Amino acid sequence: YQLKLAIADEKGKVGTSEQTLSVPPMPAGLASSSLVVSQEMTQLPDLIKNMQTKLLDEADPLIYKGIQILPPVGNVVRRENPIAVFYKLYNLEGNEAGRSLTANVQIIDEKGQVSEIPPMDLEEAAYPTGPSEVAIGFNLPLKDLPPGKYQLKVETVDKAKNQTITSQTEMVVQ
Repeated sequence: YQLKLAIADEKGKVGTSEQTLSVPPMPAGLASSSLVVSQEMTQLPDLIKNMQTKLLDEADPLIYKGIQILPPVGNVVRRENPIAVFYKLYNLEGNEAGRSLTANVQIIDEKGQVSEIPPMDLEEAAYPTGPSEVAIGFNLPLKDLPPGKYQLKVETVDKAKNQTITSQTEMVVQ
């Protein structure tokens, strides 16, 4: 797909952006969505939250536990604040109680230097959005990273089923 976006402000200034978007077919085994990083989120109004939240969460991939995620343009984030990382896992086997999910996170700079984060238990972070899928959200501090371009890599492990999936995205830290 080719995604084209045009924006105009109230003074008539116009900006455009174009990006190629590839949507691969859903694999048979454990699958992951793209990683979304954000430092801006808004709580949904009570009227909307009190509606069938699960239906909203399934319909909008950028809603997590009643919070609307607002990704930054170009994945540009500020190092003073932690980033929130969001993604979905699909084709999980078994029931929710039988899952044991952990995340191994790496932040890799342009020179290949790896900053590893201790493994994270995702029990509290995994929010069911369907019978075989969960939305995951967690925070990562950036204060120790110098400004620059990075690759964020998240390896999610379902220890109960011995399955692993890796997702990654690029981000710019200012």
